[in-house]
Amino acid sequence: MKLKDKVKPEERRQKALYRELSIPEGSIDAEGRTVELSFSSDLPYKRFDYWDGVYYEEILSHDVEAVDLERLNTLGVVLLNHDGRSTLPIGVVEKAWLDGNKGRAIVRFDDDDDSEAVFQKVSKGIMRGVSVGYRVDEWNIVKPTDGSLTQEIATKWEPLEISIVSVPADASVGVGRSFFEQEENTEGGTPMEMEVKKEVVQEAPDMELTRNEGARAERERVREIMAICRKHDIDSGPHIESGATVDQVRASILEELAARPKVATANVEVDESDKFRAGALEGTAFRAGLKEGKANEFSGMSLSMLADRCLARINDNRRGNSMEWLGRAFMSTSDFPYICGEIANKSVLEGWNEAPETWREWCGVGSAPDFRTMTMIGLGAFGNLPSLVEGEEYKYTDRIEEAQTVKIGTFGQMFALTRQAIINDDLGRFTDTMRELGAAARRTIAALPYEVLTANAALADTVTLFHTATHKNTGTGGAISIDTLNEAELKMAQHKDAGSKKRLGISPKFLLAPMALKGHVRQFFATQLIGGVENQPNLYNPWFQGGGLTAIFEHALDDDDVKQWYLAADKGRTVRVYFLNGVQSPYLETRDGWNVDGTEWKVRIDAAAAAVDYRGLFRNAGQ
Repeated sequence: MKLKDKVKPEERRQKALYRELSIPEGSIDAEGRTVELSFSSDLPYKRFDYWDGVYYEEILSHDVEAVDLERLNTLGVVLLNHDGRSTLPIGVVEKAWLDGNKGRAIVRFDDDDDSEAVFQKVSKGIMRGVSVGYRVDEWNIVKPTDGSLTQEIATKWEPLEISIVSVPADASVGVGRSFFEQEENTEGGTPMEMEVKKEVVQEAPDMELTRNEGARAERERVREIMAICRKHDIDSGPHIESGATVDQVRASILEELAARPKVATANVEVDESDKFRAGALEGTAFRAGLKEGKANEFSGMSLSMLADRCLARINDNRRGNSMEWLGRAFMSTSDFPYICGEIANKSVLEGWNEAPETWREWCGVGSAPDFRTMTMIGLGAFGNLPSLVEGEEYKYTDRIEEAQTVKIGTFGQMFALTRQAIINDDLGRFTDTMRELGAAARRTIAALPYEVLTANAALADTVTLFHTATHKNTGTGGAISIDTLNEAELKMAQHKDAGSKKRLGISPKFLLAPMALKGHVRQFFATQLIGGVENQPNLYNPWFQGGGLTAIFEHALDDDDVKQWYLAADKGRTVRVYFLNGVQSPYLETRDGWNVDGTEWKVRIDAAAAAVDYRGLFRNAGQ
């Protein structure tokens, strides 16, 4: 006897237990792939208590109030040999009920290769053992007075799952345990004694987690294999059906590609599957009002009709409950998930491309390799290069102590295409939402550089970006005029390098103003002569037609202050917008719905904006 078998009776009664029965003949529906079976009874089951060293009888009460069938009826799955950790479920419990002194159930087998193999063995009578895993919450211990065995009666118990087992322990009486987990007999005793000693007391697997995570992993495997095979024009069916992992498929494809003969010319042909996907995409996009759409035979199809067509193409003609078969369309290897994903992606990019933005006119663009803080070198980091006499060594600079930093952030939101939306044929709401998410992503990025200006956060020198005394990049408050612009131009030109040795000769190139000032600015730049002092002629406006400035008007500045305006130096020398790995468009990620019945899409983009150097920026509070 092993130490792990010797547990206190109180602890033993809290663990999961298993019992086996036999599948009766004539209970199998081959067409419906269902089997009606008994999974429990109230017959006494002789067990051995290692703690006290005695036998006892376990009895499962089958009174209505004693058995909780809710979990089995809502989440019940069928396993092979109680293995819920290394293999996927092979079926589902359709219905479970009490029939006198027995628990009965109808189970339906899945149609994948592993499940089909077990179903065929059950149908042919090769595998006839059925076992139930259960947990007991309340016991009634009956101590005998006549020398018979103690009876432990389960008065509150819950079946957890049903398994098809390879070898039932005692098929003649329909009760016992399966031999598949027995270890080598090293303790002595008769086979029957050892059978009792080997009672299974492992904790029951979490059936809900097993089913959901297992199904999710299988769908991800299928999707990745389909994508790899489609890229290399290889039939994905054999790889999917074989149960191979994604890495095994990659290795197999590499070997196949290496074995292909090299030819001088190649004819590019589109197979029937590609034609179907392309046509469905164009027709659905046309019905949704997307720019890339084209009218064709798919243009008049509802989403549910399209899902039906996709299922039929993979020979899945099972219909009935619309919510059930639409769920299969989402989670199958059909083209439906691919088509929905492409429509979502096109909608997001269309919204992204149509949303207005102004920051690209005056900001620089950078790329960040990861989410760690990155250093930027600004305008004032270096002065003039030092001169060298003949033979003199070059010296390293130390003028980077004022370098600013930036760190990438993530922005995103989720949306789901549910089975209800497909039944309601709500294509417009789906594409409009995805288009707006794309536009929202663009607006989010467009606002980042202007938030740098309005936030006026502290830089690396711990001084705010716009600071009158230290950075000398603010002016006397006033509307845009000759005097206020001249003051700004002079202050920017007087900035020196980080060592305060040489002037940098910075000149303004962009005027950044809220939309509220657009009329005034345009009028000022269009005025050639400005009224002078009384009895003196009008004066020439040196800022006529902008005076070398490009005016940019932005709604985001109105949200902060409708009077405040800014000047900026050369593009990219003042504020820079960084994207993760240089990807400047939103990323669309999808997964099967977890909180909803359908498919979820996540739109996200990774970016950040930061001021490179204060010397190229100027602010006036206006009036």
